Amino acid sequence: MTMMTDNSKFTVRYPKSDMIIFFLAWGFFAAFGVLLLVMGVQKLLAIVMLVYLSLMAAAMICSTMLFGVSVDGDSLKLRTRLGRKYEFTLSDIRKIVCSKNSSIKYGPRYTVIIRTDDREIELMKSMKGFKEMCGYLLDRHSAGELAASAISKNCAATLKKYSQEK
Repeated sequence: MTMMTDNSKFTVRYPKSDMIIFFLAWGFFAAFGVLLLVMGVQKLLAIVMLVYLSLMAAAMICSTMLFGVSVDGDSLKLRTRLGRKYEFTLSDIRKIVCSKNSSIKYGPRYTVIIRTDDREIELMKSMKGFKEMCGYLLDRHSAGELAASAISKNCAATLKKYSQEK
């Protein structure tokens, strides 16, 4: 692992490829709704279904496309799923938590949670730039730019593992 310089720049965001399965399912139900509407069967149901599907698609697109954490040196810029923008520095980070949640349906889900005084940012392993963020946080912690108590030994080991994965 190499130490990052002060001009390191990258972004962590949801991969757009995650939306493929959603839109395949959405397309099937939307086609069914249009078919019901065209055939004149259950017109009210078809209209309600198409409106609901349209709202759901808009929410999915916005939350996926808007969310992101951009890193530029020691400055982190957050854009929430609703489009609100916040900026904080490394010195604002109070705690970093590495977590693994398992479910029967989705399997293990690995996350890194960055906590400041007034924000909590959850980054998932499936996100584009997750590996770079783990390396960045670990390097900055090793360099003393983050509080020593911000990352536990177990979390530091987990960040190292994540940052070195291919």
